[in-house]
Amino acid sequence: MEEVLSKGFMSKMAAVGINSLEELLLYLPSKYLDYRTPAVSIHSCLDKDKKYLKLRLVSSPEINERSSPAQIKLRLTDGMTVANSMSFGGAFQWKSFKAGDYVHLTGKVELYNGNPQIKSPELIPLREQGRIVPYYKGKEKVVNHQKIAENMAIAMREFCDITTNYVCETLGVSEADIVNNAGEGFKSIKEILMAIHRPRNIDEVTRGRAASRSINAYQALL
Repeated sequence: MEEVLSKGFMSKMAAVGINSLEELLLYLPSKYLDYRTPAVSIHSCLDKDKKYLKLRLVSSPEINERSSPAQIKLRLTDGMTVANSMSFGGAFQWKSFKAGDYVHLTGKVELYNGNPQIKSPELIPLREQGRIVPYYKGKEKVVNHQKIAENMAIAMREFCDITTNYVCETLGVSEADIVNNAGEGFKSIKEILMAIHRPRNIDEVTRGRAASRSINAYQALL
């Protein structure tokens, strides 16, 4: 079954303590990113943490691949304000964009010589737009959070059953007992995994985390 995951992914996950397919979905997100609603304007993000924005490209990205890493210059607008931005690396992500296209990104908005600029912009993939997105802590120079997220999506389609069996065998009790002790109204371990890895709303995040803590506490008592 490992062949459905990217080549070498599981060997890299050993660096974060995951050594088998059965354990993969038990690697929990360290936090969640809310990409459901972008900020209302560039100015509303000034001098705050990184924010989610949906902006239009004033001109096509200027990509300089002679530098290392590649430099990407951007001019973006929310319809009222224009902001400049400089991105480094990942030039391939920007090559398909042109003037007038909308982009979903995160970045920190600051003033430079009185003009807004967006520092460290990161494109948000289409699959993450409009969603609450789990963020998985990776291991520097081994496996990053994006690669973990990509493979977690595959694991949710393919490995819920083997994870359920693994949890039941490890704890030595039935799925019904585990779910009952987890509380939060879930009817199966798969439902708990869905709330943790594919939450539809903040309530599911809260309930999924609570159920996970309850299962860990239950395990300690066995």
